[in-house]
Amino acid sequence: SAAITTQPSTTVQNLCQSGTATALSVTATGTTVTYQWYSNISNSNSGGTLIASATSASYTPSTAVAGTLYYYCVATASCGVPATSNVSGAINVTSIPATPTGTINVSANPSCGVATLSYSAPSATTYWQTISGGTSTAFQTTTPLNSLAAAGTYTRYVRELSGTCWSPEISITFTVVAPVAITTQPPNQVITDGSNTTFTVTATGTTPTYQWQVDTTGTGTSFVDLSNGAPYSTVTTNILNITAAPLTMNGYLYRCIVNGATPCGNVTSNSG
Repeated sequence: SAAITTQPSTTVQNLCQSGTATALSVTATGTTVTYQWYSNISNSNSGGTLIASATSASYTPSTAVAGTLYYYCVATASCGVPATSNVSGAINVTSIPATPTGTINVSANPSCGVATLSYSAPSATTYWQTISGGTSTAFQTTTPLNSLAAAGTYTRYVRELSGTCWSPEISITFTVVAPVAITTQPPNQVITDGSNTTFTVTATGTTPTYQWQVDTTGTGTSFVDLSNGAPYSTVTTNILNITAAPLTMNGYLYRCIVNGATPCGNVTSNSG
């Protein structure tokens, strides 16, 4: 006769549908032992359903169908009475939630600075994720999600949680453009007649562009764009070059318009 010396684990397994269960196994003694596993909707090692493909000493429970099942094994030797194992612990399989049906909306794409994301069907069981396949419960979709302020292209996700099981994700990809900001203003310059000088502005932001202007009245109210041509050069860079400035330019004012990448606007420097 067969005798079972190692019983199936009684550890309860809580799994998501299509997840991987831990294998159950038995050890049996006897001559030419064969094995047959059974599933059961009851916590019992009798009255179960034969699993046709489960004919070895170990069996990995299927998680294809949601529900709770128990398992046991019958070991049969070449002669004598079959031996039936104890029943395993419950194998609980939870359905995967459906893919979220709402829509992720972004305040602007591209966004100048921080973008705000909202979900059209917010709930306490749907969560924002910052990575694909994320399982964070830090941010429910009932609260809008702010992006990073740094320039770049980002993808954010929404998933639903049921028990310990996560749904497939939906996502949105958007771009953040950093607004321009002037960090160094052009200083006043004192030079002699016919000398060279420069005015410099320093700015941060996504791909800033520059346009220098001059106010020949010295009032600060009559600025016009400069073009390259003596005595001016590099009028569309952050450094304005003035070559051989004559005394008649005394009192001229210069400033720079720093333009941000779309959709960000521009900022104007102080005059120097």
